[in-house]
Amino acid sequence: LIPSPKGHYMLIEAFAGGYTHANYVYTDEVLKDVDSYDETSAYPFVMVTEKFPMSLFQKCNITNIKNIDTNYAYLIRIKLYNIKCKYYNNFISASKCFNIRKGKFDNGRIISAEEIDIPLTDIDFKFILDTYDCERYEITQSYYAIYEYLPNQFINFVLEKYVNKTKFKGVKGKELEYKIKKGKFNSIFGMTCTNMIRDEVSYSDAEGWKETELTNTDIFDKLVKEKKKGFLSFAWGGWVTAYARDNLLRRVIELDEKVIYCDTDSIKLLPGYDRSVFDRYNESVKAKIKHVS
Repeated sequence: LIPSPKGHYMLIEAFAGGYTHANYVYTDEVLKDVDSYDETSAYPFVMVTEKFPMSLFQKCNITNIKNIDTNYAYLIRIKLYNIKCKYYNNFISASKCFNIRKGKFDNGRIISAEEIDIPLTDIDFKFILDTYDCERYEITQSYYAIYEYLPNQFINFVLEKYVNKTKFKGVKGKELEYKIKKGKFNSIFGMTCTNMIRDEVSYSDAEGWKETELTNTDIFDKLVKEKKKGFLSFAWGGWVTAYARDNLLRRVIELDEKVIYCDTDSIKLLPGYDRSVFDRYNESVKAKIKHVS
């Protein structure tokens, strides 16, 4: 699954972390009687229940969201014109865009813009079209890979670490064991999105610290070495965060005006929100686990 240099950099460009943001409506206000909900093991959950890119990405020429086949993962670069968010909360991160024309911002998130150019996974692409009004869009690059569940051996490993961690949770006298097991469990996602292809940093007394930018040949050689020793795919990490963001943000748009703040797998809310949103989500989680099992 080790990509070409161009494919590797496109995966890095499309990678985005957890959604950590406040609803700008409540910025600088002191709010009381706030409720908070947390997802349990949000990243491991998607690792064992969702499908991931399980082949090398190949170039394709999709022009519309209707061309997307649910059997395939897509990596795309897209230009969107005259966009405006439909919600109080805003989702597109300005730092992930290559070009923004006449943008209006909410602390780093885009409220509206005449034009943006952004790399995305198919998960993010669908979410953006659901949450932003858009005059038109143009897909400038597109690649696809086969969607499959992660290998059974890996899924069982994740589940084993979850069981090991959970049996010590809240047990008096086992706080240290819990901390160690939790650390190992949480490191599984980190291993999937570790980028081993980095510019070289060296030090000498004469020149001090020096960073040497990798050439395409250097990157290719490092990718060949990675192919021989690597055991996880960097692409998996990008899809883990994409799925987890989608799970959180689909709840955010249902509760929009009541949402105060989010951080990766948690949401804080004002009184009067619809609790059934979480009940429905929990039921969908159970159904998904049963289906995958």
